[in-house]
Amino acid sequence: MKKDDGIGKERRTYPAKLISFLLGTCVALLLLLLVIFILKRGSFFIPSIVDKELFNNNDQWLGHCFYPNVTVQLRYHKELIIQTTDEFARRATVQPKGDYRSFAIFAPDSMLFGVNVNDDQTVASHFARLTKSEKIRAYNYAVSGYGPNHFLALVTDKRFYEGIKEKRGVVVYSYNDLHIERAACWPFFFTVNPDVLLPRYILDKDSIIRRAGTLTAGDIKLKDDANWVDQAATWLGPYSDSNRRLTARMIGQAKKELEKHFELLGFVVIFLNTSKKADLLTDLLKDEGIYSFDYQGLMYSQCDGEPCLQPENSHPTAKCNLAMAERVIKDLTNLGIMPQ
Repeated sequence: MKKDDGIGKERRTYPAKLISFLLGTCVALLLLLLVIFILKRGSFFIPSIVDKELFNNNDQWLGHCFYPNVTVQLRYHKELIIQTTDEFARRATVQPKGDYRSFAIFAPDSMLFGVNVNDDQTVASHFARLTKSEKIRAYNYAVSGYGPNHFLALVTDKRFYEGIKEKRGVVVYSYNDLHIERAACWPFFFTVNPDVLLPRYILDKDSIIRRAGTLTAGDIKLKDDANWVDQAATWLGPYSDSNRRLTARMIGQAKKELEKHFELLGFVVIFLNTSKKADLLTDLLKDEGIYSFDYQGLMYSQCDGEPCLQPENSHPTAKCNLAMAERVIKDLTNLGIMPQ
């Protein structure tokens, strides 16, 4: 019998290895194409968790915002959900009737908007009901996809002040780490819908926040000059120390703008997502005269025996919104800044 020297076996296995390599390469390319397709889909900028009939993507100052006086109906777990905007393009707050002496503004993003809950189940509406005796009017200025850049644009818009009658009150700002990306106009986030208008701000050489125009998401590109790295994004991602400072300064500047028009009793930032470096931003916000509270324990716990977050999208449930409203009232009271 002829001895097998192994050469024939090697020749037989070589085509199999080549086929495996080619198959692996094809799978990797398909996955890459899938990721690119997902990132380029316009629907991913305005999450499908909020009905697109609400959105105006072409406001020259605010970027994307809500249309006024719109009512949409949607189904969530077979339950009919009503979402309404008022004449000032805010999410409608169900407010008890009465005369009000002060305000509570809730902003800026979908975590306070009230995803998949009715108008009377948002944090603002729960807050309004629970503080009826204090005569506080609650305003829901939360818009899906907003961050510090949109909120700063909002409070420098005369339309904002036309919609608030009271002259004193507090602001409750919901924070998650995506706000750093939004403040920095991070391309990987914003280019998913290249046609959406965005307000852009930078921190100039004198450490002053300055409006740098309104541009489309498709205009934002990574640039490798040091000035851009300090003012916007970095090659390693948006979560740099400079972008945390930019985020805190934008929120602080929004507070200063509000103080020009109101007797601002307090400005509170509540942390709502898992952030291992929340304490870094807390220190920066403290320098801006802003209080911070960590609600992450609440968000990832049980609300009346059920998960506090919706499993499909990690936004608060109606019961979680009630728990947040109760927590906000408690924290504002402990700080001594609950409006009266």
